[in-house]
Amino acid sequence: MKHIVFLPGKIRLWVFITILICAFTNISAQKPADFSGTWIMDIAKSDANYSEYYSGMTCAIKQTPQEITIERTSLDKNGKQTKQDPLTCGLDGKEIMKEQYGGIDKYSAKWSPDQKVLTIRCVRTMNGSDYGSNESYSLSGDSRILTVNTTDLKGETSIIEVYNKK
Repeated sequence: MKHIVFLPGKIRLWVFITILICAFTNISAQKPADFSGTWIMDIAKSDANYSEYYSGMTCAIKQTPQEITIERTSLDKNGKQTKQDPLTCGLDGKEIMKEQYGGIDKYSAKWSPDQKVLTIRCVRTMNGSDYGSNESYSLSGDSRILTVNTTDLKGETSIIEVYNKK
């Protein structure tokens, strides 16, 4: 009789443990934010000096689980369109190095613990000195607004760009 009573309790314990493992696995395996899409800068909500020089800016982002590619196009007050070189960065945290324009550029990306903020670090080494920025990308709750906070390498100066999804 004891053996029959013990078996259902043991099964219940294993079911309980399995449910706990699945719950914690689901919580810790959150999908990272997806920044893919075409984004139009809201110049009024972005830092004030943008309105002095630009009448528009677009940010096109392609993201896969392995990498992210960001292409920015600006339209100045005279109607001249300028495209920046695309930035492609792995999402595995490894640093990418490129030698170009007389210096060495290093790029790396790092997710916040909750995988909602992606920070891309860009460092240019030229003549023995490092220059660069940290760009933190985050989405609004409904994923319709992209905010990019760019700081220098020391985190002292900050520029905010706000984009609306096209």
